Amino acid sequence: MKILMTGGTGLIGQALGQKLTELGHEVVVVSRSKQKAKETLTYLADVIECDLNTTSLQKTNFNGIDAVVNLIGETIDGRWTAAKKENILRSRVATAKHLLENCPLSVKTVLTASAQGFYGDRADEELTEDSSVGTDFLAQVCQAWEDVFDSKIRSSGQQRLVILRFGLVLSRKGGVLNKLVHLFQKNLGAVLGNGRQWMSYISLQDLVSLIIEGLKNEQYVGVINAVNSHPVTNEQFTKLLAQQLDTMQLPAVPQFVLKTVLGEMSALVLSSTRVKSKKLKQLKFQFNDVSLEDFLKSELEIYRRHESVYLAEQFVPAPVESVFSFFAEARNLEHITPEFLKFKIVKMSTEQIQQGSLIDYKLKVHGLPIGWRTHIDSWNPPHTFSDTQTKGPYKLWHHTHKFRPVKGGTLMIDEVRYKVPFKALGSLVAGSFVESDIQTIFDYRRKVIAQTTF
Repeated sequence: MKILMTGGTGLIGQALGQKLTELGHEVVVVSRSKQKAKETLTYLADVIECDLNTTSLQKTNFNGIDAVVNLIGETIDGRWTAAKKENILRSRVATAKHLLENCPLSVKTVLTASAQGFYGDRADEELTEDSSVGTDFLAQVCQAWEDVFDSKIRSSGQQRLVILRFGLVLSRKGGVLNKLVHLFQKNLGAVLGNGRQWMSYISLQDLVSLIIEGLKNEQYVGVINAVNSHPVTNEQFTKLLAQQLDTMQLPAVPQFVLKTVLGEMSALVLSSTRVKSKKLKQLKFQFNDVSLEDFLKSELEIYRRHESVYLAEQFVPAPVESVFSFFAEARNLEHITPEFLKFKIVKMSTEQIQQGSLIDYKLKVHGLPIGWRTHIDSWNPPHTFSDTQTKGPYKLWHHTHKFRPVKGGTLMIDEVRYKVPFKALGSLVAGSFVESDIQTIFDYRRKVIAQTTF
């Protein structure tokens, strides 16, 4: 199939795009910036530059397209000011209208995201696809969002419409779980409110499988709750997460505190949505991640040594041998490092990087000069190598570079495991600064690599 996708650079879109291309499908991504998409995409895709907030796709953009996947939407994080709420609504409703305005009948399947927020705060009530819409802000947003697709696609009678109401999407790569991991690692995790509010969730892997099944299986029609069949309470979730990360759990945060600090957005963490999917049961969809405890144990294994972890992925349209060779040249490290770090290689123990090489370099961190020595402790061309700091500012710094051949080029995967000095106190005081610095460094590197000819 040839699939047009919005939201292709987000957490779900990246995972879905990787899987679709792996299965041999063609992907076309709609993005406000073609250059930004080139820097951030982790899979091969053609890019249509279009801001769907203000502009409709043209009929020619749908040439050869078999299916549309809509994942676009303003994040609901942040304080809900009047302007923020307007952006949340417009980024779903206006973009949906602009996406569908010129969508021809030759596109046989349209699959769109919605959310469990459709049901609103419903205490202990078990909710299925047949349950009524809620009354709060997010319920109104979801209703308006879905109505656009209902009126345009379902009314045509010639196109199949699938509306997936997402639960909390869990992945260490991003989203709510990634944010909670960083919070819990600082021993700041706590039950929210009374902890009895229900949380319905789905793992990223299962959601990707569900979307792909929804694209190819014509039995998937209409509204489907994209949730695991075992919702948990906030108290249960918090306890399991603290156990898996082996961290402290603070006393519960009272509702009035959350409402004072977060305002109306407190509904995100205090609303109770006990959602199940009657349709997925009928369709006999097979979840890979059934038990939350087992999922967290597997997904968060990398964090159990009380180490912070940074993960990054980038697609490069070049053969894996060429990409690896670029990183095997030590001087290229200077080229892909931000100028403000004043990064310079001082000496190497070998002429070329290889197993056992020692590399000494100097740099400046927030203006402070630092000496650093790294040891190449594994070297497996052209697939992977890793280096460990033996002298420098961190208690631990271990960087694994992976290069995976994929359709159209190479997927680069970086995994950095690190510890700041002074244990929990150091993590609490300096952790956020370190996270920001690492993100800045990799953002710069991403831009340079996107502009490099390998």
